[in-house]
Amino acid sequence: MTTPLKMTDTRLAVMRAIAEGQVKRHRGWGKGEKTRDVYRPDSGPEKNVTRTCNDLTRADPRLAVTGRSEGPSIYSPQVWELTDAGRKVLADCDAKAAQ
Repeated sequence: MTTPLKMTDTRLAVMRAIAEGQVKRHRGWGKGEKTRDVYRPDSGPEKNVTRTCNDLTRADPRLAVTGRSEGPSIYSPQVWELTDAGRKVLADCDAKAAQ
């Protein structure tokens, strides 16, 4: 039995960034370089959001998945995408915040 994922401010912010296409998965080239998920805002430094993205993929139901690759190489960054369940959760949270 899985417990529902608690929606924290950080998780909601990452979900909004995923919805805007600003979060990408970068694969490591070798043993020393790990695969990481990076949020690149329009201004400011990039942020590592790997743990949050892992939480969203392990949620039941799954809230986010890796989508299309930016290039033909397997090492090209992949863009994160929200699932239907993820879009519903984000819309519900935004509706609660607007009240």
